Amino acid sequence: MDEITRGGYKFRYFFNAGLNKQTGICDEEGVDVYDEDTNEYFGSISGVSTDEIEMMDENEFITLLEDNYIC
Repeated sequence: MDEITRGGYKFRYFFNAGLNKQTGICDEEGVDVYDEDTNEYFGSISGVSTDEIEMMDENEFITLLEDNYIC
């Protein structure tokens, strides 16, 4: 399992084969987002990998969270 922590969040890679009926995305991949300490689920972000999150500067990281209603 590909997993990283950053900014108090835990990011776990996911891949969903087939069509996601909620999003309409086929073969969706991205990360699920959890609280680093409590493991509370906050949501998912499609189209980004844990490696990409690690490489982001702080502004890109905050924008990613805000754009996906995580923070």
